[in-house]
Amino acid sequence: MDDIHVFFDGKTQWTYMDVINEVNITEPTSAELAEINPITILREYQNKSSIRFSADNSHATENHIIEMTPFGATDFNRIFVQINRSTRNLSSIRLDSNQGFSVLIIFNRFQRGVNIPDSAFVFDKRNYQDVFVNDLR
Repeated sequence: MDDIHVFFDGKTQWTYMDVINEVNITEPTSAELAEINPITILREYQNKSSIRFSADNSHATENHIIEMTPFGATDFNRIFVQINRSTRNLSSIRLDSNQGFSVLIIFNRFQRGVNIPDSAFVFDKRNYQDVFVNDLR
């Protein structure tokens, strides 16, 4: 999201909103993290779904399209996972909700073995002039 920047160090989450120059600080529960982490969603639904190649897969040239249809009552009625045929990297995840909206997460760049400093995952107030801090912990 262009107007929202999220930092998460494994315990504390900072959500900075450009438009209002405000950061909200929370300590999300494991259940809350599962709702926003696409890999956690896939793990949760892998044993609760029918999994098959999508009917659209025959038209896909670059990606395999895998369709997950959850059993019973769930938040999502379909999950589509695209995996690049040549690199086998995740390309996208689309979650179709029962309320009629979809969430599409596209992975533009995937790198392994990148050394990222811990400071990249922590909000640094010094980099945001006059930011309003809303500590919700």
